[in-house]
Amino acid sequence: MPIIVSDIAGEYESLLALVKKFPAGEDIILVGDLVDRGLGSNRVIEWAMSTPNVRAVLGNHEHMMLDFHGRTGAGQNTPLYDEGLWEMNGGGLTLASYGADDVAEEHLDWLASLPLYIELDDCFISHSSWLESLSLEEACDVNDWYYLEKSIIWNRNEPTPRKDGKLQVFGHNSQFGFRKFYDYAKSMKPFAVCIDDSAQKKLTAYNTKTEEVYQQEYV
Repeated sequence: MPIIVSDIAGEYESLLALVKKFPAGEDIILVGDLVDRGLGSNRVIEWAMSTPNVRAVLGNHEHMMLDFHGRTGAGQNTPLYDEGLWEMNGGGLTLASYGADDVAEEHLDWLASLPLYIELDDCFISHSSWLESLSLEEACDVNDWYYLEKSIIWNRNEPTPRKDGKLQVFGHNSQFGFRKFYDYAKSMKPFAVCIDDSAQKKLTAYNTKTEEVYQQEYV
């Protein structure tokens, strides 16, 4: 099973230090928010694009970045987000990471191609958890303001058990930190794991098979 990595948020050097702790050759899945706040967003994207055993899902910060560049929706004319929202939430540092150059088009193309979730035999991986009151189609409708705040890139609610019993692994919610969620009436195993420990200035990774946790403080 892959090792799932939390919100990197532009912390390129910390990412490299974290990955060195993994067993060689393991597949890696990134839960989104590769960019913003750190100084190396461009290098994080380049690393993710060029590393063969790495996959990623879209996070809300990538979504804001794409919206800033007119790349969300199907030929939309009006941005989804308020002007300046992305830059105020770390996007300015992402732009700065490209220096005098504009954001590389191949980076935007790659981000626009990312799925909103990856479903494996034993787990469902997305940037945030899937809100129980929404269908999967509604939770993935990230270009409609009615659903966006509750979608699987923005949802801030605590996770609820999936009907199929699959483990949910997600980030985005630094208010939880690294946390396992249990329904002890049904199982002694967690039904969801949040791996966003960025509030403690740490990157976190989780192996769903071994339940091993890897952490790296920002460097």
